[in-house]
Amino acid sequence: MTIPSRPLGEVHRVPRTYNQPTQLHAVVERYRKLRLHGLKADPHAFSSTYERESQFEQGKWISRIQNPAGQTFVSVIPCTEPLLTREDEIIIASDSSGALAPLLKDEWTGQLTLIGPEVLAVLGDETAETKALTRPWTVFFQDDQCIPPLTPTETLDLSGAHLVYMVVGMFVSPESRRGGHGRRLIDAAVQAAREEGQTRGAASVRIVLIVEPENDVAQRLYESTGFAFWDDTVLERNSGQLSRVLAMVREVVM
Repeated sequence: MTIPSRPLGEVHRVPRTYNQPTQLHAVVERYRKLRLHGLKADPHAFSSTYERESQFEQGKWISRIQNPAGQTFVSVIPCTEPLLTREDEIIIASDSSGALAPLLKDEWTGQLTLIGPEVLAVLGDETAETKALTRPWTVFFQDDQCIPPLTPTETLDLSGAHLVYMVVGMFVSPESRRGGHGRRLIDAAVQAAREEGQTRGAASVRIVLIVEPENDVAQRLYESTGFAFWDDTVLERNSGQLSRVLAMVREVVM
């Protein structure tokens, strides 16, 4: 008996702004559901826990979607039997951009968030360049804890700067794995970073991520998409305790 394969998916960027609160809440609910599924299905792949995030109030989830320094990407596949509620249909009909239809009609199979850019160094400052480019993930850490920025950089002049982004919250549901969803998510994030770096005249762009030493599957995926282990490890603080994690970096071709 041949098990039918799941259809290939598409990747969509989740909007930050919405015309109506109902649109925002509908998308946030899907993001929350998949995030909690990931924390429960792969507890060792995240620095957070299901017990912690299941207690988050709605405002916390909204702040993640609307973080001005973050871009969330979602992999979806068509539902064989779409189960749209009447409210979903009204929300889709009210969206003039058409961006919400695939997010509400299709099944979410995976998601990740691209944080940044942060400035590593300015071209010409050799001391700063050497220090920053050696361990580019450190700009996202404070006191051994990853703290993604919340400050947008749209108004800053980034011409000639060395920029760094960070991938966080990467997850593909177990039933959808081996279908290329993770690769498509990473490709979308890399392309977004590349385009922004080119548009803003950056000297270079790097993307970093942190992975658990025991997560061989994730490591192989990241290596296959151009990430490399740096000659360093990271001590990350989680619930007051330090744990050893690995840094991977991809230098984006501009």
